[in-house]
Amino acid sequence: MDGGSLEGTHISHEASLADLTRQILSGICYLHQRKIDHLDIKPSNLLINSEKHVKIADFRVSRILKQTMDSCNSSVVGTIAYMSPDRINTDLNKGKYDGYAGDIWSFGASVLEFYLGRLPFAVGREGDWASLLSHRKRRPRRLLSSEILSRAVCK
Repeated sequence: MDGGSLEGTHISHEASLADLTRQILSGICYLHQRKIDHLDIKPSNLLINSEKHVKIADFRVSRILKQTMDSCNSSVVGTIAYMSPDRINTDLNKGKYDGYAGDIWSFGASVLEFYLGRLPFAVGREGDWASLLSHRKRRPRRLLSSEILSRAVCK
């Protein structure tokens, strides 16, 4: 894949993002039909070539968990910033983790990152889950009223 990974890629063009999204979902579907959970879908594990074909790479996390056969230990491997809440806190699903759903969560976080040009959450790629959760629990910033914006723009 001569284009390297998609890490750091910003895609604001809707048609390009839609094509990329379709290809990634097709790859995830291929894996899931074969009963494979990737468990570490993220831009750096998505490779692209000069013809804009995307492939999913790096199956180390998937192999590690297959060897141990313990999905409850899935929270100790992978990249925190792309992990679904139920993967980190298995109490949410009574100790059961659905790897398929987790791959889709990670895919969604990746697509948002492509569109926004940054992670959709206020943590670094190697951030900790506690920071991510505290960010989500914070109240959203109050938006400026149109009156305040008008005054600021008209000055």
